[in-house]
Amino acid sequence: MQPGGAVGGIDVRAVDSDSRSLAETRLADGSWVARDHRRSVRFVPLEDVEGVAPGPKEEMPYELQHQGERVSGRATLHVEPGDCRLTALCESGTHRALCVVSFDDPNEQDWALGTWRSLDHDAAA
Repeated sequence: MQPGGAVGGIDVRAVDSDSRSLAETRLADGSWVARDHRRSVRFVPLEDVEGVAPGPKEEMPYELQHQGERVSGRATLHVEPGDCRLTALCESGTHRALCVVSFDDPNEQDWALGTWRSLDHDAAA
């Protein structure tokens, strides 16, 4: 299967190379999911509408910011054994997508952050 594709105008083929070992599928709602037995990555396209979750910067205290060449994002990170999650709003021009990276082991926090930040990498590289 060709990895990823565009979701909400954001190229998800560029996720971290370690994520390429995950089983991938595109769902009927246009979202893209990759997962294995202990972690998952999901991208959900958001309509280009003002005020769509996770909300404008003023309404939610984002812990993390990332500014790449083509994709920027802001995220929150919840880390608790067995229930770890990075939730990010990713933007590229006028396109937006919600990115949810879920993982069981708190030691995989760097993997989750790297996966989210890798959205800027050229898919052909």
